[in-house]
Amino acid sequence: MKYFFFLFILAFSLNVNSAPHGDELYATHCSSCHGIDGKGGVGVPIALPSFLNSVSNEYLQKTIRHGRPGRIMPAFASLSDAQVSAIVKHVRNWSDKPVPVEDTTVIKGDSEHGKKLFADFCVQCHGEAGSGGKGTGVTFSRKRDLPIIAPALNNTGFLAAASDVMIRDTITLGREGTPMT
Repeated sequence: MKYFFFLFILAFSLNVNSAPHGDELYATHCSSCHGIDGKGGVGVPIALPSFLNSVSNEYLQKTIRHGRPGRIMPAFASLSDAQVSAIVKHVRNWSDKPVPVEDTTVIKGDSEHGKKLFADFCVQCHGEAGSGGKGTGVTFSRKRDLPIIAPALNNTGFLAAASDVMIRDTITLGREGTPMT
C-alpha cells in the first residue's frame, strides 16, 4: 500500500513540475511590475496591441532571459525553458491576433542617412546615444496618461532580443501610448 501511495505522490509531483502554469508564473515573476493584466505599473505595459502584435515569441523569451541591464527589468535566468514558454503563452492570451514570426533578416541601409533621421525624429525621446528617457519605464509615481518613457535602444538586453525587422516595424508602425503613434 505504501508503494502505491509513493507512486501516486511521485506521479503527481512530476505532473505538476512538467506542466508549468503561465498565469501563476506571470503572477509570481511579472505582475508586480507589469500589472496583473499587463497594463503596466513599475514596468512598461506589455498588453498593448501595438506591442504584442509586433513582437515574436522569441523576442519575449529573450527579454525574459536577458532582462534590461541598467533598468528595472531583471534577467530571469533561473526559470526553465518550459516556465519561460508558459509565461509567454499566458501573455499571448491578451491578443487575438496571430503571433508574429521572428524574422532575422539583417536590414541594410545608409547609416549616415539613418543617423540624420535618428537626430531629427528619435533623439528627443531616446537620447543622443540611444540610452533612453530618464527613469526606468512607467512608474507608480507617474500619472497613467503620460507617455511611456522611451527605452534604451543601446541596452544589451534589448539588442539581444530585438531583430532588425522588429525595430523597423516599430519605427514604421509606431507604438501606442508613446509619441511614436
